This record gives sequence, C-alpha cells and structure tokens, in this order.
Amino acid sequence: MKRSTLVALGTAGGAAALVGWAALRSPPGGSPVELATAAPSEGAARPLASAFGLPPGASSAGRAPGCWMQPGETYAFSVRVATEQRLDPAAAGLPANTPYTASDSVTAVLEARVLTATTASEPATLVGRLRDVGASTPERAGALATPFMLRVGEDCGLEGYARASGAHRAHAQRQQAILHELHWRWPEGVELEATTATGQNATGEYRARVGYDPHVDGAIVQRRITAYTTRWDEHSDAQPGASLLTVRVGDGSWFASMLGTDETRGTNGRARVSVEATAVPVRGDALAGVPTDTSHYVWENLLPLRLEAREPRRVTQDDLERRQAVSHLSLDESVDRFLGRVARNEGLAGTWPELTDYLEARPEQTVPLVHLLQEDEIPEAARPSLYMALSRARTEEAKAVLFAIAQDGAAPIIERTRAMFAMVDRDDVGLDVAQYMQSTAMVDAGGDGATETLAREALLALGAMAGLQDDDAITAVAMVAVDQRLARAESAAELSSAFGAIGNIGKSQHLPRVLPFTTDPDPTVREAAAFALRRMDPSEAGPFVAEWLSRESHPLVKRRIYQTLVRQSADASAPQPDTVLSMALHELATQPESVMTRKALIRLVGACVPRSDAARQALIAQIPVELAARSDLYSEVVRFLAPDDIREGLARRVAR
Repeated sequence: MKRSTLVALGTAGGAAALVGWAALRSPPGGSPVELATAAPSEGAARPLASAFGLPPGASSAGRAPGCWMQPGETYAFSVRVATEQRLDPAAAGLPANTPYTASDSVTAVLEARVLTATTASEPATLVGRLRDVGASTPERAGALATPFMLRVGEDCGLEGYARASGAHRAHAQRQQAILHELHWRWPEGVELEATTATGQNATGEYRARVGYDPHVDGAIVQRRITAYTTRWDEHSDAQPGASLLTVRVGDGSWFASMLGTDETRGTNGRARVSVEATAVPVRGDALAGVPTDTSHYVWENLLPLRLEAREPRRVTQDDLERRQAVSHLSLDESVDRFLGRVARNEGLAGTWPELTDYLEARPEQTVPLVHLLQEDEIPEAARPSLYMALSRARTEEAKAVLFAIAQDGAAPIIERTRAMFAMVDRDDVGLDVAQYMQSTAMVDAGGDGATETLAREALLALGAMAGLQDDDAITAVAMVAVDQRLARAESAAELSSAFGAIGNIGKSQHLPRVLPFTTDPDPTVREAAAFALRRMDPSEAGPFVAEWLSRESHPLVKRRIYQTLVRQSADASAPQPDTVLSMALHELATQPESVMTRKALIRLVGACVPRSDAARQALIAQIPVELAARSDLYSEVVRFLAPDDIREGLARRVAR
C-alpha cells in the first residue's frame, strides 16, 4: 500500500477521486490511441488508451518536442490531488469491523516562474509556491504553502526539488509528493508508439510506458506505470494496478492540463492517487515576496525518507462530552471548582483538565479568567495548574492570552515565564512565538537581574519549543540565540541556559558546540555543559559521552554527567550504549564517596540489567556496600534485580 505520506495530503475527497477515475475511462468520442486499464504487465508494448475529460487545448503545432523554458516565463495551474486507501482487515490481521477506507485531497493553485533556461545539458530552474491551499487543517495548508524550487528537464521530467530552508522536512515531503504527481516525460520514440520512461512518486521509483499523439487538439502524452523498481517502504509489496495519466501538451513550454489516476495493490489492500491540473491565468501578484536566491532553499529528495510531522490533537467524542458537562457553568463556578481541587491537593494532573474543558466549551471566558489572575484572585498555589489549563486549551483565545502575557512588560517575570513555557507544546504556535522568544533571549540585560532572568528562561523555553515542535525552522531560530549566548556568556550561570536549551532541543548534531566547554578549566562550566545531553538519543550521544568521561576527573562534573544521563535514558525510554555502560561500571566499582553519584550510577547501570550480565553482577555486588554504608540506596539497587539476585547479594553481606 502507499505510505501515509499520501493519505495525509489534504482534506477528504475520495468520492470526487472516483468520479475522476470514471471520467478517464469514458471518453466522449474518438479513440486516437488504446491502452488496457487492467493491471499492467511488462510484456509487449501496448498501445495507449483513449482518456479524455481534459479541457480543450491550444494547438501544439509550433511547439518543439520537450519543455524548453526561458527565464521569466510564469505558469499557474489549478491543481487537485486526491488519495484513497482501502485496507483489507483480514490480510492486515485486524478485526473484520475495522474501518477500511481513508480518503484525502489537496486543492491549490501552483504558481511557478522560470529562473534559468532549459539547455541541452542543464534543466530549467523554477521557483514556485502553492497558493490558496485547501487541506484538512489550516496548519497543514500553511505548511504546504511554503515556497520551493524545481528543476525541469528538456524532456519535461522533474529532476530536482528544493524546500524552503525554514520548512519542516516532513511538511516539505508532502509538498514534494504533490508536485511529483505532476511529473511526466515527453516520449523519446515516434508518435503513437509506446516507449519506456522512469519517474518517482510517494511509493517509489517506477518504470512506465509513455506515448505521444500530436493529432489530438493540443496534442496528448499518456503514461502508464508498469512496475516499481524501488519502494521507499522496504516492507511494502505494492504493485501497480490500473494506471493512466493523460497530459495535454498545448502551445506553452510546460503543459496545458493533465488528468490521471495511479493505483497500487498490495497484501493489505490498495491505494489510489488521482491528479487534475489545468492552466489558469497568471495573477499580477504571482509569487510576490517569494525569494529567488537559491541560498533560501535546500535541494534534497525527501520522498525516500521516513519523516513524521507533528499532527494537531484531535477533538474526540469524549472531549465533546466533557465540554458539554461543564458548559453550563459560570466562570465563577468553574473557578471555584478548580480552586477546590487545588485546596484538596489533587495534584497537577487532577486540577487542570476540567478547567481546560471549560475553556474549550466557553472560550469567551478566557480573557475574564486571565483578569482574575491579574487581579490576584488566583492564589499562587493554583497558578501552575491554571497555566497548564491554558496550555492545553485548543482555542485561539488561549494562545492569544498566553502570548499577550509573555509580551507584557508590566507583568511579573514569573508570569511571563510561565506563559512562554505554556506555549511551547501547543499545536498552534510557530515562528511568530519562536522569534519573540529569540528576541527576548538575546536582549542585552546590561546588568539588570530581572532582564537576565527573563532572557535565560526565554532561551530555555525556546529550546523546549524547538524540541517538542521538531520543526527545522524553529530549531534554526533557537540555535541563533544559543550561539549568541555561548559566545557572550562569561560564567557557568550565564552559560547554563544555552546548554539547557541544547538539551531541550535534543539533537546530537549540536554537540560540537558543547565540546570546547568540556575542556574548560572551570569545573562549574563543565558541570553546566552536561545539561546539553538531557534529551538526546543515548545511542547518538554515546560516543561523545564516553570520550568526555574517559578524561573527566572532577567528581562533581562526573556526578552531573551521570545524573543527566539517567534523565536522558528516562526521556528516551532507552538504556545507555555499551561504551557508556562500561564507563559507569568502572566508576561504580571505585565506590564514589558521594551518595548522589552512586545513586545515579545505580540507576544508569540498573536500566541496562535486562541486556547486560555485567550490569546485573555489579548491582548484586553493590548490595552489601550500600547496606554497610547505611545509605538508603539498597532500595534503589534491588528494584532492578530478581529475587534470586537479591538473595545472592544479601548472602555476600553475611559472608563479609
């Protein structure tokens, strides 16, 4: 089956996709060429099929074969790409009543302008964007609307794609998948004879039969996919099913219109992608503000990659029922119930959810609630839960008040900090919030303690936002602020927020920035640098950590490293790699004097017990040590060991 990349292209539209398929097989008259629509084989070259349904096109009589583009030429196409997937529940090992159909579509106007001409040796370079995007969510539509570049060869095939440098790669992958549905090649053979061509789509690299008929109004090129030579998903067994793309060439340098459907069939079901594109008048403001310098773009083929995009939290039936249950409350009643839960010490997780439900049911009460906060009607003990409720409320009003508090220079620093952190994991925040946090983090405090505190907290929040949103553009904004602080800071206290931000981002690619500080003569700087490891993948950070530990001698720095690694493993739900485990085992064998260091080592080693006998033996040996020291760490050791191992450790104590 096709990968989820295509299912996620846009809004629902499976019925229209089926109508488009019917149109392909029901020409209004005439049959210049014939092509079977059954599942293709790779045998003899079959003639092409009639497949009309395209708007009339201008004569292509004066057009040379291929796409010979010139700088300044501008195109506009109305585009619709629809997808439908049908799952066979039995084949997939799912219950028979499992929903088995999913459909999606994207509509847009593709605008593109030629920057460099087509030559016999070089493809043309175009800059483009998708305008007026219709997709399943506003966030997805906005992501697809980022500018891009394309390379189009002399045979009209797409030879390269470049995303905007700030675009999230997963979103750009969807954009590239849509654009590759517009891929076609001018046949190399004689008219009316099918020849072989190649291409790529969201399923993989394919081989196709193509043919050309110049005698139809506007001339047509047709393509039928016959085989997938490479599938991006190595577990897929997708094979081509019914496939037909018809392109009306027209008198321009690209194409006039196209209409087509490609189907794949696999063990678990089948998928279908339909495309419609028609040239439309170019608007006067086409591509206004779109950068044309190649430095703003990154050339890469994203189709083969497994990329996950952050998806908004969906509103469920349970959500709707909970909202309904509190929608009748006044603001005072809702706040009284909230404060009652706080007074009963129901904990953070027990206090905020109902208030979130209320704010989603009654978003107009969001601003009055914040007024209560500003008027000190909300006690300090309840404020963390209130910000959590605002953070989780899926309303424009909640985001607006949080952003307003964060920017309010008259608000207490603690409230501005809470508001910033409440925004970092919201689905509706983006570069606007990130850039505000960046500017706040980079301000010159001039010795003012409050300003410096806000700057440090803003940098930590920005790092957390970059890590949670997993957006390249937000990460780039964060790293500008990180680099400035690393260059400007003069003490461990000033550096700690930069290291904390790197740790919150959680990408090992940023470790080279940390490396110089691991050799700083000031141990407090080295200790602060350990925070950079926090949310990184243990296996990716492992070589860096092992090398650092091999030369680190200060006990406080080593303690901070091991404590951070324990949290790192917990965040990643993964133990440390063998290189780091061996360093920890060696350190534990020396029995550090610090109880906190031993506690961190026990936890780090304990997480490796299921796969390492050396780790198990080390903890068995630690039982008599901790009992003799009366350190209270015995309970830490035994939670990682089986009963027989515990008895063995206790026996060693007796033997002593």
